[in-house]
Amino acid sequence: MSNDLGQTIIVENKPGVGGSLGAKFLSQAAPDGYTLGVTTNGTMAANKFLYKDIGYDPESDFDQLAVMFAVPYMIIASESSGLKSFEDLMKRAEGGGEKLSMANGGYGTAVHLMAESFTNAAQIEVSHIPYKGEAPAVTDVLGGHAPLGISSYSSIAQHIPTGKVTVLAVTSKDRLTMLPDVPTLSELGYDLPVKEAWFGLAAPKGLDPKVTERIEKSISTSLNSAAVNEKVSTIGGRVINSNAAESKAFVKSEIPRWGQVIQQANIKPN
Repeated sequence: MSNDLGQTIIVENKPGVGGSLGAKFLSQAAPDGYTLGVTTNGTMAANKFLYKDIGYDPESDFDQLAVMFAVPYMIIASESSGLKSFEDLMKRAEGGGEKLSMANGGYGTAVHLMAESFTNAAQIEVSHIPYKGEAPAVTDVLGGHAPLGISSYSSIAQHIPTGKVTVLAVTSKDRLTMLPDVPTLSELGYDLPVKEAWFGLAAPKGLDPKVTERIEKSISTSLNSAAVNEKVSTIGGRVINSNAAESKAFVKSEIPRWGQVIQQANIKPN
């Protein structure tokens, strides 16, 4: 985008409250086209149910410019668990033995919420163990400290060939090219309200339509490039490349979906 727009783009990280501090900063910036923000399913949908006051309204305080790409998650099992297939998992979970635990990358994160959504849909009892990030969660699965985990493809790709971890199912609608033999939860009969984490781009509300159109074109050009598509593919994701109008409608539709997952998991706002 930098070359296409003829502008130097400075990336400024503003973490905190699940990304809401950065989104709040964006909502209060001038709508001049010079301040844009990366949005996620967290900042635009889930966080309003996870926190009592995020300081902005996802629908009314932004001009959504694009939903760029989405990433699914993998239900994984440690080598020591002895679970080699999704059927093995269900038999173990329904067998009435020791309660299984599932490591995830953090309380309230997309990966945690998707894990909760899966176990709710499958009607199995699993202890969800939140870690401070996906890396330590995967490390404990690899070490056999947690029999189950949920992870992005990029966090486990190097470990799959070693047999240290087995991918039992993926949350995406379609099977992944790099894991053609791994079933989706949908084909197994579990149609989750949310199937992927997604990443978009937005501006403060009130952007000039001509500026919106110019940025839209730049985003689309970038997302259509072979380099970007290859990069997204290597992490197990898919490019979406929606325009501003489509992105606005998408965000609106995602809010109740993530709200449903959080309500079903009985997670109360902090």
